Amino acid sequence: MLEFTNPNEMSREHFDQMISVHNLEKHREISILGLHKSILGDIEKGEADELSEERKAEIDLVKAELNSLQRVVVCNDDLTKSIYYVREAQVEFSGNVEKDEEGFITKAEKGSYLDTELNRTLGRVGKEYGVNATV
Repeated sequence: MLEFTNPNEMSREHFDQMISVHNLEKHREISILGLHKSILGDIEKGEADELSEERKAEIDLVKAELNSLQRVVVCNDDLTKSIYYVREAQVEFSGNVEKDEEGFITKAEKGSYLDTELNRTLGRVGKEYGVNATV
């Protein structure tokens, strides 16, 4: 087995095993970067008090979500590296859940928010998740 000097770097096999054993969510780097970029401009505007209270609350939510993620570098079998972000699972899904070939959820109809530190902070433990969820 390969040894890594960076504790957040691991083999693909170890990463997949860690996700399964510890019931972690995994996110592709590109989706997290997109989320981050989507609020950067608004954060700067918010510093100038140009944002609505609703948008400020949305930004605070995204910031809490981003802060809950841990970056992991995965060394693939072909020796390339992939970057993922992981965290404790936040939703228990029910109903139809579709996943792509890498096991990423592409569509989930419904579920409920689990009792996690992030969900407690955001006040959503036990609340419905999905297309018909009420805010």
